[in-house]
Amino acid sequence: GAESARAEVVAVAREHVPATAAGSTGLSVWPDHDRSGQQSGFRARHGLRIVCADLGSAGELVAALAALDAAAAGRLEIEAVSLEVSDATTALDEARGRAFAEARRRAAQLAGLAGGVLGAVVHVVEGGAGGGAPVGRALKAAAAEVALEPGESTVQTSVTVEFELTLA
Repeated sequence: GAESARAEVVAVAREHVPATAAGSTGLSVWPDHDRSGQQSGFRARHGLRIVCADLGSAGELVAALAALDAAAAGRLEIEAVSLEVSDATTALDEARGRAFAEARRRAAQLAGLAGGVLGAVVHVVEGGAGGGAPVGRALKAAAAEVALEPGESTVQTSVTVEFELTLA
């Protein structure tokens, strides 16, 4: 059933997004057991990620998938719908600049508290980029229209900066 469900979901997705926007994220198969603990077969899960750049189309896609789920007697599950910044380059550049300035400010304060002066940058490491938070978990809807609204997203990064310390 996992394969036929995957094919149905992909067919619906391709009505709303380019073929390359729907892809597998994994396939899991595990033993299934009855109430007495005896193995009664297997269960399978085929994970897909579908990227839809247009909010209107995304709402239509979620509604179409919900209708497909209703027709499949709950065999399909929309695990999450998340809104993400498609190109966070500018926001990340700004976040990176602010993080570096804050690292320098804190380091200068600590150097002063230690009776020293902040020196040159020795080492810089960046990490911790993030996007928007998920807006839905286990979304189940009965073929209703689904509208997604744009809003604010948080784009963040962290910077670790090592400075020289010159003691007075």
